[in-house]
Amino acid sequence: PGAFKAPMLARIEPQLATQVPKPPDGGDTREVWLHEIKFDGYRTMAHLTEGAVKLITRGGIDWTKRYGDLPHAFAKLPCRDAIVDGEIVVLDAKGISRFALLQDALAQGAGSKLHFYAFDLLHLDGWDLTKAPLVRRKALLAQMLSGLGANSAIQFSD
Repeated sequence: PGAFKAPMLARIEPQLATQVPKPPDGGDTREVWLHEIKFDGYRTMAHLTEGAVKLITRGGIDWTKRYGDLPHAFAKLPCRDAIVDGEIVVLDAKGISRFALLQDALAQGAGSKLHFYAFDLLHLDGWDLTKAPLVRRKALLAQMLSGLGANSAIQFSD
């Protein structure tokens, strides 16, 4: 429910996290709350179109060429067209994203240090998913990424 046939949009404005004074109490049983990891990186929309990928910043700038080898990882996704929302990061030795490491990697030419943590699927093979429930979009995204493996530069963010 919520998905509809539509051409892929050139740009989707990313939804941003909102700081609140306290977490929801769950008192309204009709509400479903998801909690996601806050990564320390660059918010990026991956636009896949028939094998080509563009990595677009939250400000709408194409940074594909700045991201080194990372765009090649998207060729392994089992889809023709998609828009995947995520965060580009560099991890420290403990697996924690560090913005300073990301800036250093980009200044040095990125190479293979970058990871894309995918947390939302907004378009897939002719279907606009933006009106579908987030829980369903995340399930579809997890399924799409499941064949990539633990060492892939693209990872699902639960």
